[in-house]
Amino acid sequence: SRAGEERMGDDYTAREEQGLREALGMGDIPTCPRCAGTLLTTPVRPPPGVPYVRHRVLLQCPSCGRRAVVDREPKP
Repeated sequence: SRAGEERMGDDYTAREEQGLREALGMGDIPTCPRCAGTLLTTPVRPPPGVPYVRHRVLLQCPSCGRRAVVDREPKP
């Protein structure tokens, strides 16, 4: 496969995940890059005892069933 188009199982490619991160960073409601469905966003809580905090979000498409967990920049 070409660079940036690696498959993530049956989910999004690395390039598609990057686009989702960028949409979140701009404050947009992300849409599925495959079927254009509106993605559901669910914050992922870090496990207890983790010395660092990552702000992650689970994105799920109710239309095609694809999902991704992406890092999100914390709100100022």
